[in-house]
Formats: sequence, C-alpha cells, structure tokens
Amino acid sequence: MSEALKTLISKYEAASKDYQTQLTNAIKIPLLVYSGRIIQNYPLGLGIRAVVRTNQLVFEAASKNGNDVYNILSTGQLNGLSIAFLLSIKNVYGQTDGLDILLIDDPLQTIDDISAISLADLLTQQGIGQIVLSTHEDAKAALRRYKFKKAGLSVLEKNMQELYMATVAVEG
Repeated sequence: MSEALKTLISKYEAASKDYQTQLTNAIKIPLLVYSGRIIQNYPLGLGIRAVVRTNQLVFEAASKNGNDVYNILSTGQLNGLSIAFLLSIKNVYGQTDGLDILLIDDPLQTIDDISAISLADLLTQQGIGQIVLSTHEDAKAALRRYKFKKAGLSVLEKNMQELYMATVAVEG
C-alpha cells in the first residue's frame, strides 16, 4: 500500500509539473509583453517571465535570472503583474463565444501614474466585451473614463455609495 501511495504521489507531482510547464510555455510571451507594458518604470528591464522551478510557478525579472520578483517588486508593481498574468491567461485560454467580461477590483490601487496610464491603454486594446472596474479614487476613475472614451468605448459609471445611500433613505 505504501509503494502504491508513493507511486500515486509521484505521478501527481509529475502531472502537476507538466501542467505548470505547459501553462508557462503558453503564456510566456503574452506575460512578458503585458507586464512590460503595465510595469513601465521597472528598473531591471521590461517584462516579467514565468518559469517552473521544482514544483512551483515562479515569476522572475527578464534581466535577473533566478530572482523571484515577489522579493523585488513594489506592491503596485505586483498588482500590475497580477493583472498581466490575468490578461495573459485570458489571451491564451479565453473564449469569446460566451460571456466576455472582465471584473477587477481597484486595479490602479498602489500603481504609479505611468503604470496606471499604460494599464488603461492596454485594457482599451483588449477587445473585451465588458470590463467592470471598481475604485475609490476619483482621479484614477477619471483617467480610465478618459482613456476608454478616447478609444471609442462606452463608459457607464456608478457611485455605489450614492446608490446605497439612496436605498437607505428610501427604506428609512
């Protein structure tokens, strides 16, 4: 029983690593491009790449082999990397024959102005059916509104606090 369990664990680990390697190879180029576009002020070069080490997916700077960017990037840059990873996955595996929607909660929080502009531009170029973004920062909402309208996309803004307060006033 012990040998059978070891064999099963070994097969699971090999399948997991194979899956991670396939995923990494599939998103390698989009991730490098998207992360380079979003994190434009990154001093170690443009773009973050994904590599598989042992049995984990690691993100490293394109110019610094072996350095996990989790220990190098700022919080805003890590947010940008997360969005770049999301867009890479959507670019490679996303299907447009169904619900084509992207929901991101406060994507510009802690992102510097250059990266915020780059991200807004990048989102307008994705051809996504509907993008729902939330923020509590008026200036960043205005930036996104401007960029989306400039790209010819329709924008509908809702102030959730005002909507909530209106329902409270009606009920009260």
